[in-house]
Amino acid sequence: MAFDPRLLWLIQENRDDRRAVREVQDILDQLEVRWIGVEIDFKSMALPAIAELSEGDLVLCWGPSFVRRWDHSSPFWRIGCIFDPLSFRWSQFREHWQGLMLCANAEVSTVSDLRSNLPMRPTFIRPDADSKAFDGGVRSPLEVCD
Repeated sequence: MAFDPRLLWLIQENRDDRRAVREVQDILDQLEVRWIGVEIDFKSMALPAIAELSEGDLVLCWGPSFVRRWDHSSPFWRIGCIFDPLSFRWSQFREHWQGLMLCANAEVSTVSDLRSNLPMRPTFIRPDADSKAFDGGVRSPLEVCD
């Protein structure tokens, strides 16, 4: 299997599940994919300096503590280093993996379509995009109108 040689994983090593960290590192080694271990300072909102980064690297961060600490002005933290907001959508998951989802019969709808065809029972709704446009949750038919 061939990977883009510019791909570089940054792996948060100071996580509770150290075994999972080592397993991911071992898999990347077997696949000959570059990675750098990163210790994140939880008292700081800045990422540590990572001297090994190069301008052309395609960075993929693995670990929950990266997200809040990105420097969005840096080319290394551009859109896509974690996910692409155009394809990281529930509708994309449904289109490609519907048979593997717990809610395989779920529907994608616009708010106006939903309001035009109110559900008869409480319904779980959420934004399609991974955004906080509104909080997802179970809504009664009356709440769908609000």
